[in-house]
Amino acid sequence: MPIPLLKINTINPVDKVLYSVMMNDYPFYLKERGVYQPAISILARDTGSSESTIKRSLSSLEDLGYISAISKKTGCVTIWQVYEVDKNGLPKTVEDVITDRIESITGIKSSTSQYMATLNNDTSSGTATLPQYWEPEDIEESPF
Repeated sequence: MPIPLLKINTINPVDKVLYSVMMNDYPFYLKERGVYQPAISILARDTGSSESTIKRSLSSLEDLGYISAISKKTGCVTIWQVYEVDKNGLPKTVEDVITDRIESITGIKSSTSQYMATLNNDTSSGTATLPQYWEPEDIEESPF
């Protein structure tokens, strides 16, 4: 379980355990099946809770923004998105995740909003141009 989540007193212990199980299983399901679609009975077994408790916890975690239902159909298993937590134990926004990935790829600390602010937005034409990071003469020709 992500340690920062343990420090948050507004989330009950069952929700913390359920989130931990979901966060642990999420990468495996995505790799093996392409979606995270756990059955309520499996989550109940893995957490040692009843199915009704799991349903309440799923609803609570969804309301708090730690997970979201991608597909909820009656009679079908729900597909879930599980969000990472930040250093304070709060769910990361999509912008936070993108920023983390940009930093890991480029090694440059910045924020997505700072990057987006560098875009030259031409509101009259409805287009945006990306900043130029290299000059065309800096690009070597391919030997192929």
